Amino acid sequence: MKRVGTGLVMAVIGVGLLFALACAPQESAPPAGSGPGQATSQPAQPKSGGTLTLAVNFDPSYLDPHKGTAQPTSGGDMMDHTYDTLLNFAPSLTDYRFEGNLAASWEQPDARTYIFRLRQGVRWHDLPPVKGREFVADDVKYSIERIRTKSKDFGQQWRFADVAQIEVLDKYSVKFVLTEPSANFLNRVANRAVRIVPRELIEQQGDLNGPVQIGTGPFLWKSYTRGSGTTFEKNPNYHLTGRPYVEKVNLLIVPEAAARLSAFRAGQIDLLEVGFRDQAAVKRTNPNVVVTRIPGGAGDLVDTGFRINLAKPPLDDLRVRQALQLAVDYDAIMQQIYDGDAQQASYVSPSLQEWFLPGLTLPKRDVVKAKQLLAQAGYASGLRLVAKASTGRSAWADTGTLLKTQLAEVGIEVDLRLMEHGAWIAAQVAKDFDILPSGPAKFGPGGDGDPEPLYSGYHCKGGRNFYNLCDAQLDELLDKQRVTVDPEQRKRLIHDVQRRLVELLPEIPIAETFHYDLAQPWVQGYQPSLASRFRYNYNIWLDK
Repeated sequence: MKRVGTGLVMAVIGVGLLFALACAPQESAPPAGSGPGQATSQPAQPKSGGTLTLAVNFDPSYLDPHKGTAQPTSGGDMMDHTYDTLLNFAPSLTDYRFEGNLAASWEQPDARTYIFRLRQGVRWHDLPPVKGREFVADDVKYSIERIRTKSKDFGQQWRFADVAQIEVLDKYSVKFVLTEPSANFLNRVANRAVRIVPRELIEQQGDLNGPVQIGTGPFLWKSYTRGSGTTFEKNPNYHLTGRPYVEKVNLLIVPEAAARLSAFRAGQIDLLEVGFRDQAAVKRTNPNVVVTRIPGGAGDLVDTGFRINLAKPPLDDLRVRQALQLAVDYDAIMQQIYDGDAQQASYVSPSLQEWFLPGLTLPKRDVVKAKQLLAQAGYASGLRLVAKASTGRSAWADTGTLLKTQLAEVGIEVDLRLMEHGAWIAAQVAKDFDILPSGPAKFGPGGDGDPEPLYSGYHCKGGRNFYNLCDAQLDELLDKQRVTVDPEQRKRLIHDVQRRLVELLPEIPIAETFHYDLAQPWVQGYQPSLASRFRYNYNIWLDK
């Protein structure tokens, strides 16, 4: 019997409350010297008490973690406070390692079987209708079976499409039998969307989009006001003794970047994610702030590119997609939007060197060749496209504006439509767009720590294939890598997937940013991670 691992860890994040925030002027600054992994110093003895205040830039489009095709940042941050997963990724800025959460240990008796031994004595929040009963193996089976619901509303079902059987062995043990060997089953189990939820709550309110949220996590969900935020209170019966340390967490919805920054400077926000310009400016005015540089885009400063709807003529013509690629001025976008604090994006994040294929360089802008390709495709007089960009992601909206100007120079008129983030997600899911400024990489920091999202993004049957992309050669590669457990063989297949995507051009990757977490000097125990922004907030305590 192969022992896969044991451990312990949790999931959590904080937020909620409303208040008016004044706007502050933004400053520009050259790169600061803060490096990755920089963390707060932690005195020996944590203190209990106090309120942790966080801020995000938009409301989630949904609260039910098992539904939808994406996990908007604020929705994930909210759910991390209340719900747990079987496994977590250990807090790290360099790699993905598993730690137990609701699972105390796990083992793999054979290539297709996984057994999880659950932590005993864990209790659901002491709220009706669950009333603090003990967490047991039946809860795990119910939750995963719900994720597997055959409905378009359950956009996470792809994660467990290869599960043939879920068997409760005893009160604290559950077995998964897969249809075939999997290279990344544990990565999928550890994803923050795979929350373990109580049957009683869903039977009472129909789903998890209602006003009541009950989990086993470190904080109890107290209230949520759309446009304002969420309030959480300490779970007094949390299974990690003595934690969480803070009594309350407020997660604020503050759409304006200037308002978030002003509140942080004033000490009204304890932790905040910002871009390069803002972190440098804050360090000048608040020199005691601790800055952590994190690879990969998240929050307001995200990876930038644009998705293409291959079912919309003339975008089904490869020559038109190639012309779009050659019309883009990548350097201008990196400099004007990110002040150069970005790296070239690809279908796999360059930050994840284990899987990234070097040498997939972006072509230099070539207006003449772009016009020639359009003429060959029958559009010598130009064409018109609709681009939809989210106002909830400033980088995407700004990229859309720049693309409008750049594409016009080769004869492509862009009707740029800026949309509220929820409406933008709905348009994406409905595939109601021509081009869609968005994050390009389906696999990068903040994901599963595994290239599996390439399958969901680009396979003909993928749950996040928003491109109407169906290519037999690509599907064969994606199918094969899923069952290839030898790391070197799988790496070669993932490299071939990237080469094929470059040939097909379902989207145009442009820039991958770095983002920065700002922590007030009194914030102790904060653990930034590639996998999640604030998943380990139960370890935070306030030294003030």
